[in-house]
Amino acid sequence: MKEPYYNEAGYEKQKGSQQGRENSRMYNEMAILKLIQSMTKMCQNAPAALNNEVKLHFAQNSQRYAAVFHMFFLHVVWLL
Repeated sequence: MKEPYYNEAGYEKQKGSQQGRENSRMYNEMAILKLIQSMTKMCQNAPAALNNEVKLHFAQNSQRYAAVFHMFFLHVVWLL
């Protein structure tokens, strides 16, 4: 979903406004930052029973994640 901010209750009326665009951008940035933080914590503190699976998952998908995050941040910088 491109702009999940507007799915939050009461925020759809801000769609198209300058404040709505800014709030949506900040919402998306915070979501990505929280995702990166949680992924980092998962890598550093994986449950013992899942440690190998977590390492394998991130080893196999790290390039894809990096590309997605890179594209997101390029888009954010372009909007500034």
